[in-house]
Amino acid sequence: MKRLFTRFYRAFSIDEWVWFLIWFSLPLSIRFNSLAILSGGILLLVSFIRNPQPVSKKRTFHIILPWLFFAISAFAAFHHASPISGWKELEKQLSFVAIPMMFLLSSIDKKKFTRASLTGLVFSLTLAGIVMLGDSVWQFLQNWDFSVFTYHQLTFPFHMGAIYFSLFLITALFQITELEWLSNRKLLQRAVIFAFLLLLFLAASKIFLIVGIPLLIWHYRHPLKNGFSKHKLLVSVMILLAMLALIPVGKRLKMLMQPNLELTTAGHFSYDSPLNGLNLRLIQWRFGVEILNENHAWISGVGLVEAREMLNQKYFNNGLYIGTEGTSDTGYLNYNFHNQYVETLVRTGIPGLIILLAMLVQLIILPKTNLFVNKWVIFICFAFFMTESALERQSGIVYFCLIFSSYFFDSPRSHRTHEL
Repeated sequence: MKRLFTRFYRAFSIDEWVWFLIWFSLPLSIRFNSLAILSGGILLLVSFIRNPQPVSKKRTFHIILPWLFFAISAFAAFHHASPISGWKELEKQLSFVAIPMMFLLSSIDKKKFTRASLTGLVFSLTLAGIVMLGDSVWQFLQNWDFSVFTYHQLTFPFHMGAIYFSLFLITALFQITELEWLSNRKLLQRAVIFAFLLLLFLAASKIFLIVGIPLLIWHYRHPLKNGFSKHKLLVSVMILLAMLALIPVGKRLKMLMQPNLELTTAGHFSYDSPLNGLNLRLIQWRFGVEILNENHAWISGVGLVEAREMLNQKYFNNGLYIGTEGTSDTGYLNYNFHNQYVETLVRTGIPGLIILLAMLVQLIILPKTNLFVNKWVIFICFAFFMTESALERQSGIVYFCLIFSSYFFDSPRSHRTHEL
C-alpha cells in the first residue's frame, strides 16, 4: 500500500493533484472541498501565469452556460432581498464560475484527469464507507437497532446525506473500470465494487435503487453474463448478500405501495397527515406553481431568498407540520421544492430553467469520448433533479460543475472495456 501511494505521488502532476484533492474531499467535507477548490484554483492560476497556454475556444464556449446561470442567479439573489441575505445565497453559486475557470487554466488531458479524479473519488468513498460502517456497528451495539445501518443514520458521520453519498457511489461504479491501476488488480477491483454496491443498498436512496441499479446491470451486462458462467458461486453469494441488504431498506420502499396521492390536492393539512416522500414532493411542486401564479413571476422568478420564504409561508398557511415552538424541531420549514427544475423556475424564472436544461442537453449531445462521466451518469442526474433540489446544496453544485466542465474536446476515440 505504501508503494502504491508513493507511485501516485510521483506520477501525479500539479494539475492532477488539484483534481484528485477536489474529488477526494467532495464526499468527506464541504469545508475541506471548498479549501481544495480555493487552493487548487490559486495553484492553477500561478502555473498558468508561469507557463501560459493557449485558451481553448471550444472549452470557453462550453462553459458560457454555467457563467450565464451564475449571472441570472446573481440577479435573482438581490431581487427584493437585503445585500447580506442575497450574498449568502449567491455565495453557494460561486462554483459555477470558479470550477469552469479552473478547467480553462488547466492543461490536463482526459486520461490524466480521469485517473486523478476517479482515484480521489474511490479513495474517499472507501474511507467514508469504513468510517460509516464502523460508526453504525458501534451504534448498533448500543441499541441493537438495524436502522443505524441505513439511510441518513449510515451517513451521519459526514453529514452529507444518504442521497448525495449514493450519487457519488453510483458515479464511481459506472466509471470504476476506467481506473487502470485498479483494473490490473482484479480481486481488489471486485472487492471495491462489492463494497460500493453494499453501501449503495444501505444508503437506501430510492431514486438510485430504482433507476441506478437497473442501469448498472445494463451497463455491465456483458461482463456480468461472462462472469456468471465462470464464477457462479461468487455471483450467487453477491446476489444473496444484496438481497439481505434489501431487508433493512424495505421500509423505505413501502411508501411506493401506499402513496396517498389524494392528499396532493388537499386544501389544508394537519400535523398527522400521512405525508411521505412521494406525495410531499407533489405538494411542494404544486406550491411552486401557486407561488409563480400568485406573484406573476414566471419570467423573472421570485428571487433566491424570497422563494424559500414564500414556500415556508405556504407550509404555514396550509397547516403542514412546522415543528414545536421553543424547540429545535422546525417540521417542514425550510424544506425546498425537492425538484431542481421547479426550484430553478421559482427562483430565477423561465430564463434560468432554460439555461439549466440547456446545460443538461449539452452534456447529452456531446460525444461521450469527450466527456469524463458516462452518459448513464448524466441520465441519472437528469432523473435526480426530478426528485431533489440538488443545486441548493454546495456538494450538489460542485458535483454538477465538475461533471459539466470536464469536457475534453481533443480526446481521441477510445474503445472502453467493462471487464469486472
